Amino acid sequence: MNYSLLPPPKSLQKLVKCFWMIESSPDFCPDKNYMMADSSPEIIFQYKGGFKLFAKQKAYFRVQHAGSQNLALENEFGFFGVRLFPGSVQHLTTIPAHELSGMILCMNTLFKQKGRDLVDRLLESIPTNKRIQLFGDFLQKLAQKNKPDIMASVAHHIDQQEGHVNLSHLCGQTGLSVKQFERRFKATTGFTPKLYARIARFQSTKRKYVSLRMNSLTKLAYACNYYDQSHFTREFIEFSGVLPSHYFSYIDKDDNESKILKELIIGKEKAGLSVSK
Repeated sequence: MNYSLLPPPKSLQKLVKCFWMIESSPDFCPDKNYMMADSSPEIIFQYKGGFKLFAKQKAYFRVQHAGSQNLALENEFGFFGVRLFPGSVQHLTTIPAHELSGMILCMNTLFKQKGRDLVDRLLESIPTNKRIQLFGDFLQKLAQKNKPDIMASVAHHIDQQEGHVNLSHLCGQTGLSVKQFERRFKATTGFTPKLYARIARFQSTKRKYVSLRMNSLTKLAYACNYYDQSHFTREFIEFSGVLPSHYFSYIDKDDNESKILKELIIGKEKAGLSVSK
C-alpha cells in the first residue's frame, strides 16, 4: 500500500493543512468510503481509478459539508489530495462559502482553463513532490489576489478548542455585532458559528477515540463534552449517517485496512491544528 501525508511548504501554511496521497493494493482495497461532515474543504485528484461517482470527472473541489454520504470505490484507485483550512473557499474563489456548502465542484468548471491545465499536469505519472510543487504554485497565485478574512482565524481557534468555546465571547473580541459576526463567519466558513462548533466537536470524537484508544462510547461522549451518550449518538448519526458503535467497530477490525483508516483519521484530522493562524 502506498500512502503518505505531507506538510505544506512554509509559504502555504496559512492556507493548506496538508497534502496526502493513497493508492490501493492487494492488501488495501476497501469498496466504500465514509464521507462525513467536514469543515475543511479538499481538492482531490483520482488518477488510477477512484470514486465511481466521479469516474469521468477526475479532479474536484469538495467544499465544506454538514451531511454524510457513502461513496463506492473502484477496484483500483489512486488519490492525490489537498486538505485546506476553513475560509479557503472564499479566499481562493471570492465566492461566499455558504453559497457553495455541500457541493462537489469540477475543477475545470471552477477554475476554467487554468484548472484544466493543472489537472492535465497532475494526472501525469509524476512523483508526489512534483504534484505538491505544481499545486502549491497554483494555490499561491490564486491566494495572492485576495486577503483572507479574520473569521478564518476565529474558525481555526474553534478547531483548536474542539468546539468547546464561548461564541458570545468570541463575537465580542471581534468588535462586531452578533448579526455581523454570524454573517461574516458564514461567508468565510460556510456554516453558522454554532453549527461549525458542533462539527468541530464531532471531528474531535474520531481523533480521541483512535489516539486515546477509548473502549467506551460513554467515556468518549463525556471526554468530548456531550451531555450524555444519547446526545453524542444523535449528533454522530446526524454528521456521519451511521451509529458510532458501527463506525468504530469498523475501524477497530484487526486488519490492514483498519490500520490505514486509523492513520488517516489521526493524520488528516490533526493536520493544521498546531499551526498558529
